[in-house]
Amino acid sequence: MLKRTFLAILAPLVLVACDPQVRANEQEPAANTAAAAAPDQFFQQSPAPLLGSQPGQVLMTGNNPGPQQIPVATANVYSPPQFASGASQVGLRSDVGDRVFFTTDSAVLDPRGAGVVDQLAAWMRQYPSTTLRIEGHADERGTRDYNIALGDQRATAIRNRLLQLGIASERLSTVSYGKERPVASGSTPTVWAQNRRAVFVVL
Repeated sequence: MLKRTFLAILAPLVLVACDPQVRANEQEPAANTAAAAAPDQFFQQSPAPLLGSQPGQVLMTGNNPGPQQIPVATANVYSPPQFASGASQVGLRSDVGDRVFFTTDSAVLDPRGAGVVDQLAAWMRQYPSTTLRIEGHADERGTRDYNIALGDQRATAIRNRLLQLGIASERLSTVSYGKERPVASGSTPTVWAQNRRAVFVVL
């Protein structure tokens, strides 16, 4: 009796183990579970790129081995001319100014005068066909010969600075009028200050 009962219980188990169809049906739930998880992995979005620390570089996160150099299009930026009034005496006077001033008995450019000459050099670079005459002047005090020499020193100081700033020597000439061509008349400190000057003339 016990032997028959044992065989009745064991027979279905043996059939299940030996039947391929039964085993396949038992494995289908696991396969379906894996298939259900696959779409999430397949459609996982790629990580967004991060801007690199250098122009034209994009750093990609995720499984990438390292930074990838990705070309980035750059637009051509138009730089308008620095000076807009033209290559003429009027344009020079409007854009830069046409003179600098000096202290008594001096041919040394002060910081303000040096700044004007630097702008003059930039103006001449923008208009490379222009040529310039630099006129040196002095106030009424002192002899004629002394003031001619002083005016020449003032014009030469400006010419030398322009040469240092890259302006070709053939574009520059100098002349000294000393005290012969005052721009203001009188014998006051204000008048003297206006006459101690160098003037830029476009040729």
